[in-house]
Amino acid sequence: MPFDAEAFVNQIQTTATTDEAAGWVQNVDQAYIQTQMENYKTQLETYINNNLQNATVGDVLGNQQIIQREDVTLPAALPYDQVFVQEKFSEVPDQQRHTFQFA
Repeated sequence: MPFDAEAFVNQIQTTATTDEAAGWVQNVDQAYIQTQMENYKTQLETYINNNLQNATVGDVLGNQQIIQREDVTLPAALPYDQVFVQEKFSEVPDQQRHTFQFA
């Protein structure tokens, strides 16, 4: 379903007050946005119901499959380069543990 994003943004920009230098926008026509989104939602639902009656979410949005890899043994090293080791220890020191208290 096509959506004219440029016209949508232009309409919002013509009715809103913006200050790009200060980085703020005000008086955005929320009713216009809500109406346009509801209209697009209705068009999309109608299209799906008329053309893809038995469609799954994957059929509509697209599917991706995870390719499972089954290694027999664990690798001897990590799959990425080690940049540096700051410290090695067998137990996390107290100063590096997160603690909390209830009062």
